[in-house]
Amino acid sequence: MDVAMTSVFSTLVITVVGAFLGAFASSFFTGRRDRQTFQKERRVAAAEEMLGSLNAILRMLRNSRGHTAAADWIRPIDSYYEAAEDAWHVMPPGMRHAKRSVRAALGETLGVVAIVDFRSDLGPGEQVSEPDEWRGYAADYVSGLMGRLREWRDTGKTTVSMLSFDDWLRVNTLYPEPERRDRDRSGPRI
Repeated sequence: MDVAMTSVFSTLVITVVGAFLGAFASSFFTGRRDRQTFQKERRVAAAEEMLGSLNAILRMLRNSRGHTAAADWIRPIDSYYEAAEDAWHVMPPGMRHAKRSVRAALGETLGVVAIVDFRSDLGPGEQVSEPDEWRGYAADYVSGLMGRLREWRDTGKTTVSMLSFDDWLRVNTLYPEPERRDRDRSGPRI
């Protein structure tokens, strides 16, 4: 009888342990898959929000002819800044400067309108003068940023990065180095 009882007991223990391990493994992998799905959904939603706002800004940069009402810029800029702030915590570290860099690009192009989130006193009739050269730089930068955001959205790679606007200007030799700027201001050196 002892052998039969031991056999039943060991079968029972093996069955219980096996069921427990099966349930644990199933729960673990299902939970992991759910977390990955949730992270992907957040990443895609954040990227889509930013891309939609940047697309509106890019369209305005490309279609404006040098003078635009400040009020026309406020909504797309404000929308992008809000989307960038919401996405900051899920963005790859090499992209977290995106709001600051777009603000710099737009600041060089539009001036005070780029800080719309700090100023609420912009009049509806106020005009913005957009130098063609800087409008082109801003459009190129925003377009490049959109490409990197699409890559991040589609791949989920945390290594996706984009140069800040100032670094992008330097790398593309569109922005003189500090020594050259200082020399240019003080006249030629003899």
